[in-house]
Amino acid sequence: MSVPLSRAFAALFFCTAIVVAQTCAVEGDVRNELGEPFKSAVIVIDREDAKGHFQTKADSKGHYYHAGLPIGTYTLSVVVDGKPIDRVADVRFRLGNPLVINFDLAYAAKQRAAFQARRTLQSPQNASPAKPLSDQETQPTANKMLNETYNAGMKALFAHDYETAIRTFQHAIEIDPNQPGVWYFLASAYDGAGSAEKALESYLKAIGLKPDDSVFHASYAFALVRAKRFDEARLELTDAALLDPSNAGRNYYYLGNLFVKAEQYDRAERAFKAAAEGGYAEAYFQYAVALTSKATISPDGKIKPPTGTIESFQKYMLLLPEGPNIEQACAFLLEFGVPPQVSCRSRGARPSQSASSATLPIQRGVADSSLPSGLLKLALYNQTPYSIGVNLSGPTSQQLQISAGEIGNAVLQRGRYSIQMSTSAPNVDSQVSTYTFDGGYLYSSIITIGR
Repeated sequence: MSVPLSRAFAALFFCTAIVVAQTCAVEGDVRNELGEPFKSAVIVIDREDAKGHFQTKADSKGHYYHAGLPIGTYTLSVVVDGKPIDRVADVRFRLGNPLVINFDLAYAAKQRAAFQARRTLQSPQNASPAKPLSDQETQPTANKMLNETYNAGMKALFAHDYETAIRTFQHAIEIDPNQPGVWYFLASAYDGAGSAEKALESYLKAIGLKPDDSVFHASYAFALVRAKRFDEARLELTDAALLDPSNAGRNYYYLGNLFVKAEQYDRAERAFKAAAEGGYAEAYFQYAVALTSKATISPDGKIKPPTGTIESFQKYMLLLPEGPNIEQACAFLLEFGVPPQVSCRSRGARPSQSASSATLPIQRGVADSSLPSGLLKLALYNQTPYSIGVNLSGPTSQQLQISAGEIGNAVLQRGRYSIQMSTSAPNVDSQVSTYTFDGGYLYSSIITIGR
């Protein structure tokens, strides 16, 4: 009879590696408005729950990485010429592998263009001829006041001065209460200020004025999740997907992340599945991790993941062979006894210390309740084209000879170990590493040769 795995898998939605320090990291890809990698894009990282300001730049491939961030809640912004052009707020960093936050400026530009179209104001030439002359004469002044007030509100919103943004957008609504875009950004300001109910009311006002806008429905859905009105959120995002199928995958992916933050793991699983089916490649990894929480352990000690888990990890690796979660996907496959089909080195992985040594980064995976007290399992995947010898010295001593592309397994007692690797590869030195293992866990590693 199989026994369920610990619910500890749920915590792996964002972090799956062994904790090595009390700081966090973030990375991701930035694409410009043409959909190309945004070289040297500036990423500003501001802490929301305490004082903290950090900054980094994307590399030539549009990829950025920043480590050493304290645990907390942050806002990430892409800044061009000193002005933020896209941002992600309420990002909660945790210990473990880097959190992945991608920026798609083409999508952001589409949102801005849609809003510009919505806020086109009535000009005097379009005024009804039945109106008195006095009304026509006052219209240009009203248009100018609305434009100025709106711009001031947006400036305050981007500066995270939510109270000023709220007052300014309220004034814009007094000038013209029929501008859906103004109601939408008023809702965003309320959201930023933590006024959940007022944000929901304003989103509804925007939707009432323009019910065919997918961005309005999606933002309202995300606000509903934060208000823990989960079923309503799902219905709203379904409406958004029907209105704009091209962005359905991205929206469901974001919804899944919000469900994870709210510890609604079953809902997160369904959202990530919908995101993957909608063509959002990164969602395959999160969907696979969600399924892993339902894995069982058979009497012989083997993990039995639900149907679709292995396939989703493999799909992610095929679609994003240089994705930020490649190493984590490999680690999961190793724990399932499945050799990865593509390279396990992610683009953001740190280079090895030496250009001529085999590397053995070991990750602690899930708790295994089937292990006797004090024992642990170790799975080593040889991703080199050479045979690798591994000598384990500690409370238990074992020797493994792992052929190219194969997995070597060992059951050890907990404690401190010296691990020596050797290989027949030319110009590659043997390496000695020291690790301390806890009992009751599955550990995994991908053996590569530094270059």
